[in-house]
Amino acid sequence: MELFELFASLMTPTKHRVSQKGYGVKFLFDQIKNDWMEFRNTEQFFIVKHYAEESRIYTLLFMVSFSACIVAILSVPMISIMMDVIVPLNETRPHKLPIQIELFIDENEYYYTSYIIITLLSCGIIITMIGSYSMFTTYVQHACGMFSLAGNALEQILNELELTENKCKSVTNINENIVRGIKYHNKAMQLRIRNF
Repeated sequence: MELFELFASLMTPTKHRVSQKGYGVKFLFDQIKNDWMEFRNTEQFFIVKHYAEESRIYTLLFMVSFSACIVAILSVPMISIMMDVIVPLNETRPHKLPIQIELFIDENEYYYTSYIIITLLSCGIIITMIGSYSMFTTYVQHACGMFSLAGNALEQILNELELTENKCKSVTNINENIVRGIKYHNKAMQLRIRNF
């Protein structure tokens, strides 16, 4: 009973922390969605889309590399089983699990059950890691896109100053670009501060 009470006392703060972060994640997704809706059919859309494509590529690379690693790790124990079929000995080769864990069942007697448990746990861990990495990459790349938009607005200000002959029109354009640059910078900072 004491172990259960200890577990319950540890899980309550964890549950509250996860629920708090859940609202933050929802806010971030809403902010990204709103930014995409705001940039639709503008030149800013293509800049943000470029960073989203980079995020997708990083996620795919991470997913492929982790999946290949987990397949390699989980297939190593199957070599002894395949060798028993292909090149049989007078005795069976010893079975080893890919990851050494302590189970409440006999590993030799219930080898395949243990192997299936380890495989399912490994797949769950990998899926969780890929999901977390994917969300993190999406947030970071979106923030990079927003900072890039702010930088582009500042570049347009410098270009206006260099090419301007009509000062009144130039001041209006410069002011609009300054406001736009500050707006994008604030959005990027808000995205960064809220999440981290």
